[in-house]
Amino acid sequence: MNSKSYWFKVLGALLALGAIVGLWFGDEYYTEKEAEEKKIAEKAVSFKPEDVRQFSVTVPESGTSLTFVRADASAEWSFGAPHEAIAADQDAVNNFLTAINDLRRERELAEVDEGKLQEFGLQQPRRTLKLKLANNQELGLDIGGDVGVGRNQGVEFKALSVYARALGAKKLLVIPSSALSATDKSFADFRTRKVARFKRDEVEQVDFNGPAGGFSAARKDGQWQIAASDGKVHTGDANAIGLYVDRMERLRADSVVEKAELGADGLANLGLAVPRVTVSFKKGDGTVLQDVAIGLNEKNVHAIMADGAIARVPLDQFTDLVPDMKSLRDLRVMAGLDFSKMQGLVTTKGNGFRKDGQRWFPAAAVGANAADPATKAPDESLARSEAATLVSDFEFMRASDIVDPENVKADAEYGLDRPTENFAFEFSQDSAMKRVQVTVGARLPSDDKKVYLKREGSQALFVVDAAWMDALKALDDPAKSKPVDSGGEASPQAKKGD
Repeated sequence: MNSKSYWFKVLGALLALGAIVGLWFGDEYYTEKEAEEKKIAEKAVSFKPEDVRQFSVTVPESGTSLTFVRADASAEWSFGAPHEAIAADQDAVNNFLTAINDLRRERELAEVDEGKLQEFGLQQPRRTLKLKLANNQELGLDIGGDVGVGRNQGVEFKALSVYARALGAKKLLVIPSSALSATDKSFADFRTRKVARFKRDEVEQVDFNGPAGGFSAARKDGQWQIAASDGKVHTGDANAIGLYVDRMERLRADSVVEKAELGADGLANLGLAVPRVTVSFKKGDGTVLQDVAIGLNEKNVHAIMADGAIARVPLDQFTDLVPDMKSLRDLRVMAGLDFSKMQGLVTTKGNGFRKDGQRWFPAAAVGANAADPATKAPDESLARSEAATLVSDFEFMRASDIVDPENVKADAEYGLDRPTENFAFEFSQDSAMKRVQVTVGARLPSDDKKVYLKREGSQALFVVDAAWMDALKALDDPAKSKPVDSGGEASPQAKKGD
């Protein structure tokens, strides 16, 4: 075959293929463009939600007339007059704007003279929607009367469509009657139900004040401290305090009682004339972000919102919203100890266990120097899961109650003079404490599932759940021993660390 003829054929095939691909992409482009134009043409009022800077809805039937404004597409929506002082629910406003944008026209009718609008229910529309875009373009839609197709067929009439007219248009539109329910809104549908206006990251201090006194939690140098009304200072639980602030920041009312709805005895009836507690959220410099007064009656918890309205919250949330000081204190039994440096455990009966890698073995099985590479690795079958469980329990153990040092009585009061268990944890040489003795006293008379516990390095007395003691007893009783791979369940305390 002539080489020049061959290359002409190849070039021709490539050009033909290029033409087909070009036609396909061109057809795809115009098909998508046509579909988009058709979609826009089907809308009752066409706009891009991000371009809207102001819009309003008027519902004459209920006397509702609401306006929403924002500075730009990234700004939050706020109410226009007369509700400027009240925050708007951003999700509700944006969802409503989307609903307006989704209104579809079923068909377009001929032009109608202004004098005949009454026939279509548009002289006094049932809804009026107005929008103003970033370029100052104004759009709008009036929704009027029912389309009467089927009215005289002898059955109960229910209109499927209604008449509408776009702002500045002469022709009428027919749109689904669902547009009426979608735009039947009131102020209550859009006002915020969030009690708080502060952000969690802003809060550096929380004051709790009530008729019976109060306390304060403040973060200093990255650590939370709790100051009691008697002047005593305790370490705060950063996690518990953070969860409380987060809970309050997210708190939403089930329903809202507006200030105008309150009678002369309104606050008293809601338990807010003398609140159970007023919680003050502050910045680090003491600037008040928001005060939240909380009260309750026999039906609900009530909180005064930032705009002065009253939030109703279910009764079962009361203890979460009004915590006692103890629930925010750091009640970790082994606070201040680095468990990564724990090396040994000696039980009540003197049985020793040592850590090798991530497992615990009888001390004799580990060898004299576990750090020496020449030391023979311990027999894996001797590993004791109960030791790992016990250590994990204590690493994450939090007391259910605490007796501060100044209130601790004689050991005999708690059964510590005749302890039920007396064991020790051993730490590495570079640890602040080399050995921590733990003494377990009697069970509580009011709750036999809890015991008194005291540990070396702390003058306080702890009240803890007794479930962890099963693992300790098993270490002293070979008959209860379970190999690490036996499928034995870790205790609930240990599971918290998973």
